Amino acid sequence: MVNRKKIPHETIDKVCISSGRRCCICFSLHNDYSIKEGQIAHFDHNPANSKFENLAFLYLDHHNKYDSITSQSKGFSATEVKD
Repeated sequence: MVNRKKIPHETIDKVCISSGRRCCICFSLHNDYSIKEGQIAHFDHNPANSKFENLAFLYLDHHNKYDSITSQSKGFSATEVKD
């Protein structure tokens, strides 16, 4: 198991500012530009890798779907979220 490291405040600020607190999935799939309550997601699912390039702001439900492992439904892929 990977130890979760706190994301530095400067990096959190950079992610929130660059995204405008808009979820990239809402924006891309639904043209939804509204500000969301969200969390910082790790593209590689590695909580120890807090490089800016590995992080995205996601709406709470989308973050749950991105991080969840499901056997029936197709979750969001890293490529899909990055695009």
